[in-house]
Amino acid sequence: MIRKVDGVLMNNKQAGLSLVELMVSITIGLILIAGTIQIYVNSKQTYRVQNANSRVQENARFALNTLTSNLRQAGFVGCANLNKVTPKIVASPKPTFPDDLTAASAVKGSEYTGSSWTPAVPTGVLGVVANTDVITVQYAKGCGASLTGNLASKSSDIKVTAPNSCGLKKDTIVMISDCEKADIFNVTNDAGESGGEQTLAHAALSKEYQADAEVYVFNSSTYFISNNPAGIPSLYIKDHAQNTDAVELIEGVENLQVTYGLDDGNDGVPDRYVAANTVETAARWDHVVSLRLRMLLRTTDNVQASNFTDTDTTVSSFGTSAYSGGFMRKVFTTTIQLRNRSLVL
Repeated sequence: MIRKVDGVLMNNKQAGLSLVELMVSITIGLILIAGTIQIYVNSKQTYRVQNANSRVQENARFALNTLTSNLRQAGFVGCANLNKVTPKIVASPKPTFPDDLTAASAVKGSEYTGSSWTPAVPTGVLGVVANTDVITVQYAKGCGASLTGNLASKSSDIKVTAPNSCGLKKDTIVMISDCEKADIFNVTNDAGESGGEQTLAHAALSKEYQADAEVYVFNSSTYFISNNPAGIPSLYIKDHAQNTDAVELIEGVENLQVTYGLDDGNDGVPDRYVAANTVETAARWDHVVSLRLRMLLRTTDNVQASNFTDTDTTVSSFGTSAYSGGFMRKVFTTTIQLRNRSLVL
């Protein structure tokens, strides 16, 4: 109804939005909300991927640094030469090393050849993932423990300078070495420190070492890939010297491939890189002067990356793709020169 108030026509009908206008407004609002949600989801996914990628990079750096720092020391026995000196194991009971330390066993690997490894993996190395390589390294680790005087007899306690970084205690497997001989023995006392000296009790040595000898911690370790209790492939280390269970070093390491630089010309320079089974067949472990490591690392969590574009063709050489199963993968490669090997050829 229309009525006139003070000369002005007034319309009493209710004013507002029509049903069509309301539906259009709701639709626009829903589109804006959906867009906001999508932006949030995409941002969260981008953050997850970037964070996972950073974790992969960090894990790779740690794994490569650990392997490099240990493998490059293969065959170190102080001033002695492994081609002239074979360390004598006088520890009792005798440790379960994969091999006695010689020029041919300072570094040694195992290649997966279809159903097993060639040569066989060392005793105590369990749960190795198929199609991955295994590598063992043995050397004496310098730690600043020099003899403070000559030994009066082969069974005399050894007194070394202290403090040192050896971490010597009962049952530690150590090596004593001069330029002529080397013995591997186990400490049989608590190795207490007093007056700037640390005293090591032991079984009888092969000679009466003089003050120019040094004591080293003996390292005999195997690196391999196994699945941890959560089912994540990881890099493990088995310490043969201390005969402890294998320990997980870093998770997310899906594969390890090692090739060995053979020096055919006896000039300390690798002429070709071959697999472990080839070196084993040719009995040329004492002519390996370098290592080439290829590691495949993946994210530990599923980052829902299955729909990503796979542009990393290096991953395919491991029999998978960069984003298979929703995990993100990257390949890392390094070449390691065996510092002591070129000196013994």
